[in-house]
Amino acid sequence: MADSFTPFLPEESTQETESPSTVPRYPASPDTASYGGLRINVRQLSNHFPIENALVTISRRNGDSNEILDEIRTTGTGETETLELPAPPLDYSLTPDSPKPYSEYTIFVSAEGYEPVQIVDSEVLPSVTSLQNIEMLPQASVAGTEETFVIPDHTLYGEYPPKIEEDEIKEITTRFKTISPL
Repeated sequence: MADSFTPFLPEESTQETESPSTVPRYPASPDTASYGGLRINVRQLSNHFPIENALVTISRRNGDSNEILDEIRTTGTGETETLELPAPPLDYSLTPDSPKPYSEYTIFVSAEGYEPVQIVDSEVLPSVTSLQNIEMLPQASVAGTEETFVIPDHTLYGEYPPKIEEDEIKEITTRFKTISPL
C-alpha cells in the first residue's frame, strides 16, 4: 500500500499531510514537482530483531562529494519515518529514451554495538514509497570494517556487455535420447 504524498512548500506549511508518518524534511527545488518516499528498516542480521535508535544519514552525490540531506533515528520497531525526497517527474518512466525515472541516494546507518552499513544508489521513484531493508552485524573487534553495498544501474542505463545471441528453440539432450522440439 503506497503512502499518499503532499508536497512540502514553505508558503503552504499550514496544510496538513494525509499520512502522519510522512515527514517532509526539506523541499525539492520549486521546478521539481515530483516527490517519492523513502523508509528504512534496520534489523539485526542474526535474528532480525529491530535496532532502535540507529542513526540513518541520507545523502546524494553533488559533483565529486556527497551532500548530506538528512539525519534521522530509527524507532523502537527499527524503522524510520517516511522521508519525502525529490524525484524525477513520473513522465520519465512513461517515455522511451528519457532520463532515469528515479533519484539515487546514499544511506549510511550506524548504531552502537554494530558495524556501520552504507547503501549506495538506493532508488526513489515519484509518488511511491521505497523500502530499504538494512541488516547489521554485531561490532567486530577490528575497527573500520564498514560494509558497503552498491546498487548497480539498470540495464537500460548502465554499461553492460551485449547479450549473447542464442536460438529461440533448442534441442534438449538427455543421457538417454535427444528430444527435438516440434
